[in-house]
Amino acid sequence: MIQHAREHQPQGVYIIAYVNQMAALLKQLKAAGCIALKMGSGAVTEEVAALAGEAAEDLVYAQPKLDVESTEPKIAAFVKAFSQKYGQPPDVFAAHAYDALHCIAAAIKKGGWRTPTR
Repeated sequence: MIQHAREHQPQGVYIIAYVNQMAALLKQLKAAGCIALKMGSGAVTEEVAALAGEAAEDLVYAQPKLDVESTEPKIAAFVKAFSQKYGQPPDVFAAHAYDALHCIAAAIKKGGWRTPTR
């Protein structure tokens, strides 16, 4: 990736990595003179900035959030059902899994289910 960024000077680089690897990649991109917009996944934490230092400046990333006190009906119903079943409110990862399962179910409903054959 670093060589590619050096040779092609892309406008943006999307990095999907855990904290240590992301910090290392950011440092390598900076050292290679890459001025591309650097984007990351929700795995970005404050630790990335601490490890990467100046190389993490201008890093853009989404920060997933779940408002367990939301009054939006679908969110409130999910939080209530999850809390009743597991005895604690859901975290953002449970909410993402719930949403992903609903996306898969909608795709199956729309496109049908096909069992792969070999």
